[in-house]
Amino acid sequence: MVYLILSGLIKVENNILVYSNRIYSKIFNHTWLNNMIEKIDRPIAKDLKQWLVSNRSDEYLLRGKNLRKLSIGLKERADFIPD
Repeated sequence: MVYLILSGLIKVENNILVYSNRIYSKIFNHTWLNNMIEKIDRPIAKDLKQWLVSNRSDEYLLRGKNLRKLSIGLKERADFIPD
């Protein structure tokens, strides 16, 4: 996320990430995102899709064991920069 903000592709408005450029918002829309999520072979891809389909319902947020597992995995990644 930090790289996207620094590159100017996105910005934060009211604690929500939004596109800085209308072209990007047209290309990288919800349809594109859903197609990319289908192709992701990641541990949380299924959870992410459920959360998006539920209109970002708190019911589908990662909790407990799943959240700890993801947190440990992210700490081991060299490209992860916590905000």
